This record gives sequence, C-alpha cells and structure tokens, in this order.
Amino acid sequence: MGNLVQTKPKEVKWIEAAMDSCATKAVVSGVAGWGLGVAFGLLTAGLDPSISGVDVHGVKQLKSTRDVLSFMKSRAGSYGRNFGGFGMMFMAIECMLEYQRGSTDLKNTAMAGCITGR
Repeated sequence: MGNLVQTKPKEVKWIEAAMDSCATKAVVSGVAGWGLGVAFGLLTAGLDPSISGVDVHGVKQLKSTRDVLSFMKSRAGSYGRNFGGFGMMFMAIECMLEYQRGSTDLKNTAMAGCITGR
C-alpha cells in the first residue's frame, strides 16, 4: 500500500484560517449574542407588567398597538446591543489570552470573564 496523503481544497483552508482568526471569532460571537439578546428582549418586553396598561386615577387604560410595538422594539434593540457587545468583547479577550498564553484551557475562559465583567 502506498502512502496516501489527502490534501484539503484551498477553500477549506481559507475557511479554517478565517475561523482561527480572533476577529472572526469575535464578530461571530457578537452576531450570535445580538440575536440572543433580541430574543430575550422580546420575551421580557412581553412579560413586562407595564406593557398591559397605564393606571390613571385608578382607571386602567390599554396602550395602543403602536406603543406596545415601539416598546418591544426598543427593549429588543437594547438587549441585542448589550448581549452582542459583551459577547464580542468576551470572545476577543479570550482569543487574545489563548494567543498570549499559548494554551487553550479553562483559565482563559475564566480570566476573560473576569476582565469582561462589570
């Protein structure tokens, strides 16, 4: 039997190189965090008791659909920006720590969380 060496196509090599980049990891984490933040923002906006109505002199008045949608949009956008920003910051710091320390272990994740935390 001969020595068979399979080479990867150049497209696969490009994708692997891109995914090993700290910038790519940070951007992907930021986009995923933004999506998760938007989902949580919509969920918490729907559960907010102030969305159901305003109490004016003991009379409960319902908000208009436009007001409710505006509130949900602002809450989703706010959560999305926060989650995306923290996700991007965390991943960039973790990736830089991995590069600086030369190892991939739990210490990098813990240190990145401590540095990122408020």
